Amino acid sequence: MRDYCGLELRVELAKAKNDLRFMITDNGIPIHDACLWLDFVSLNSYLTGERYAYALLHFFRFLKTNKIHYRDVVDKTVIEEYVKDLLGLGKK
Repeated sequence: MRDYCGLELRVELAKAKNDLRFMITDNGIPIHDACLWLDFVSLNSYLTGERYAYALLHFFRFLKTNKIHYRDVVDKTVIEEYVKDLLGLGKK
């Protein structure tokens, strides 16, 4: 199992001439899979990309707290625990 312990996750904005891109970085290094997905959902609106970037960042921080790498999420159990966390139900 991979581990995020001690790593800092954040949303960063990359600007080019007329292009804005939101990235999720891990100690300043873009997380490739997340950045590709954010690029895809931002095609029509960079605001959509921003909203999804912060939602995905929250999920990655949940994974970090639980010492789970995003590639190790292979069934719905982790998603169910995340939804419970969002609702404030904890381990119930």
